[in-house]
Amino acid sequence: MTAGANGDRVDGMDRWDRHWRRFALSARINPAQAFRRRLILHLLGGAAAEPGATILDIGCGSGDLLAELAAHL
Repeated sequence: MTAGANGDRVDGMDRWDRHWRRFALSARINPAQAFRRRLILHLLGGAAAEPGATILDIGCGSGDLLAELAAHL
């Protein structure tokens, strides 16, 4: 463990969590990412709304797209 700027303890997990929080924020406000999410929601809209439909998210990242799909479909 190392000391942070204000003297608190910072370990690898703290750095990891901070990195991914920043990454998730930048992905949410990136215009290209916003377009991609809208396009995917549009393309999946009809098919995903059918009873018993399942969406399998195979990827890496913060999971923001999957959370948005769950909220909209």
